[in-house]
This record gives sequence, structure tokens and C-alpha cells, in this order.
Amino acid sequence: MINKITVYKKQRQIHQKLSTASSAIRMLSRLEGVSDNAQW
Repeated sequence: MINKITVYKKQRQIHQKLSTASSAIRMLSRLEGVSDNAQW
């Protein structure tokens, strides 16, 4: 039988990694937008 606590911890780690990755992508896209505005 699978331990529910270990499964929950794994899911939480995956969720944290996804959230940090999405926030990093958001920061990069924001920086790109600023550089595009600076060119004009």
C-alpha cells in the first residue's frame, strides 16, 4: 500500500518546481518586454 504522506510530499515538490519555473518565465518575458520598449 502506498503511503499517502509520501505521495502528498512528492506532489507538493512537483507543484513548487512548476510554480518557480512559471514565475521565472514570467520574469524573463517581462524583461524581454522592457528591452523591446527600450529599442523603440
